[in-house]
Amino acid sequence: WTVREVLRCPTFWKLLSVPVSSGLVGTGLIFHQVAILGEYGLTPTSALGLMSIQAGCATLMTFPVGWATDRFPSRYILFLAMVLLAAATLLVMTMPSPWLAILYAVLLGLHASILRSTASVVWINYYGRAHQGAVRGVAWSVMILAAAVGPLPLALSIDYFGSYTPALCMFLVLPVVAAVAVWTAHPP
Repeated sequence: WTVREVLRCPTFWKLLSVPVSSGLVGTGLIFHQVAILGEYGLTPTSALGLMSIQAGCATLMTFPVGWATDRFPSRYILFLAMVLLAAATLLVMTMPSPWLAILYAVLLGLHASILRSTASVVWINYYGRAHQGAVRGVAWSVMILAAAVGPLPLALSIDYFGSYTPALCMFLVLPVVAAVAVWTAHPP
């Protein structure tokens, strides 16, 4: 498929909702992790230490996720990524106990492992190899733009409302909508 053809395909936009949600929500959560988790009693050192758990989990799980990517439809695996991101967002909104911050880090790590594996090959699986550089270029450019904007809603939320909750509610909705969209993203 050429980039022009891909951009006219509704399935492309459904698939694109995953890296956009991941970039926006994931980056926002990471940038504000110390402050958000500080509200639940975690020290800055502990909150930053969770990034090691996230990275370790993402790295370890890349192997089984890569295996699954070769055996199951990409849309189901990307759906799982959005469920994990929504669960992490919901957990950070409600955090009933500070030790659950570890589960939050694991969920974000699992989510990241799926993005590294499945979100990289979904474009080839759906649209072929001939124009892959251009197709992925569009997709990842949009994701990077979303990641650049990601911290802003949380910053505005804390500045204007004195709470992260309004932005976190929006952050919860995005992966849920993306999960529904990608679930219906049948290969063209």
